[in-house]
Amino acid sequence: MNYAAFPIITLGNLVVVLLIYFVFPRFIVTGPDQRRLQDIPRLDLAVKIALFSVIVILLIAAALNMNLDFVGFPLAILFGLLILFMEKKYLPATRRHLVTLCWIGFTCVLFGIYFGVAYF
Repeated sequence: MNYAAFPIITLGNLVVVLLIYFVFPRFIVTGPDQRRLQDIPRLDLAVKIALFSVIVILLIAAALNMNLDFVGFPLAILFGLLILFMEKKYLPATRRHLVTLCWIGFTCVLFGIYFGVAYF
């Protein structure tokens, strides 16, 4: 990781988390059905297993001295797509998948800025 670009990742992630968890759901997830994947025990377990798998893959990549920039970004996007498809399939009436889609878009923009600063 380029240490000069570390503030981009930190502040960018802070803004994305604030938007995704506190701002977007108020405007996108409307109506009586406010469920999340955590409200369904079977899906909550699947999300925890997927998150644990991503963490293990990142730890293995760090132990093998791989470039975490090029491993972490695809893993973050794949994890986001997994969550998106699970929300679309099991919670279609909540429109929560649109919030996850916004998270994936913001993550792509954030990593694009980071890669531009770090590698060009």
